[in-house]
Amino acid sequence: MIRLILTANRWLWFRRMNKENRHLAGDIRLASDRARFSAIFARIGMPALDGAAWLLTRAVGHATALELLYSADIIDAAEADRIGLVSRVVEHGKLMDEATKLARRIASNAPIAVQLSKSVVNRALDKSYLEHLPFQWEAMDENLRLAQHDVAEGGLAFSERRDPRFRGLEDET
Repeated sequence: MIRLILTANRWLWFRRMNKENRHLAGDIRLASDRARFSAIFARIGMPALDGAAWLLTRAVGHATALELLYSADIIDAAEADRIGLVSRVVEHGKLMDEATKLARRIASNAPIAVQLSKSVVNRALDKSYLEHLPFQWEAMDENLRLAQHDVAEGGLAFSERRDPRFRGLEDET
């Protein structure tokens, strides 16, 4: 599971497949309150390239992606948050601390369940609800097969009101 949390604390120009476009591929995108974003293709006489249109459409929706691509407007972090380009905006000096805290919270969860949740959500992007249901059942079966110990530990920890100690794919010995 790579690129789970990506941060933006400066200008991001979605212009070619570089670290700026990869920001769109992050599962969770945090931005500094000083961050600015623009898909500048039209401004430099180019169509959207290198996956930017595909990623942008999935991040903000069809109409908003087209507006950003056609206008090449520069938007601030608050607008990026409003349209769903970022998951959350944080104070500039606290961006990396917030990303680290979030990463630690995620890492404290059952790792296989987190990976399977990512898979199920990604598979849902182009499916109807009924088409998506088999993927949910498949993920549940795989989680029980690979991480039955984590499922049991999660329930036990909850009933005992303590933090769980998940093992993921560690050996059961």
